[in-house]
Amino acid sequence: MAVLQPGKMDVTLVAYYGEKPRQIEELITEAIAELNKVLGKAFNAYSLEQIHGTIIGLEGCRAGKHIINTNYAEKRNQLRSMNLTAALEVLDDPALLPFDVTIGGFADGGQYYFTSRDVVPYLRSFSVQGSYAVAMGWPFNRGKYLKSIDSLRRAFNPANILHKYHGSADAEDNDFFFVLGNVVEENIDNIKLQEAQGRMRSLLAAHNPVNVPISRDCIRVVAYTDTKLPLKTSCSYKIEDAKQKIEEIRSLYRPIMA
Repeated sequence: MAVLQPGKMDVTLVAYYGEKPRQIEELITEAIAELNKVLGKAFNAYSLEQIHGTIIGLEGCRAGKHIINTNYAEKRNQLRSMNLTAALEVLDDPALLPFDVTIGGFADGGQYYFTSRDVVPYLRSFSVQGSYAVAMGWPFNRGKYLKSIDSLRRAFNPANILHKYHGSADAEDNDFFFVLGNVVEENIDNIKLQEAQGRMRSLLAAHNPVNVPISRDCIRVVAYTDTKLPLKTSCSYKIEDAKQKIEEIRSLYRPIMA
């Protein structure tokens, strides 16, 4: 476990950080192998353990006894003091958890009756966003699409925690997204980049759908100094442990600089 660095860390809430079920490991391993094949040295894969699905960021800065939520400050210009205890209690609500996410199996031209940011799931299942190779899944099972992830993220608002992609009140983010690694853009041309995206989308579309259960048991509070969450410099807490160590977690936040 990494050494805690009080006053020097950020905090986030993620799923499947560290150990993962076999079917998830196999899917990630297959996807990384394909990216290595297509992109070669232009792709730097994350380790299997550090790959995770983001639930909601808990980033903030300490101001006296308060921890000001970064996303409320940056996205809505509001200074709100996070209630971390209330945030963890959200995960005990049986109306919000558990639910399943489906990764893979979204065919080109398939009729799924939902889009992600106005884009069909086949195209959104994999994309290179800036320098990040991002794969996605959604709460979709037996032809039924639910807004389970978006609802969970909104449930943190009363604890003064805002999801990064809820900049406006009507914004929606029901994506279960996870980063597979970094793409070094200067080492690759646009044609090769488009080829990589196409091959990854085809690979995921042809893959048997992987149903990923999202429950409080797979969720971790992670304190980090590097947004990639490498295990060597990040500290993770199971939910019950985090509840017992709220003051320790609060001490990790950076103070607001004058």
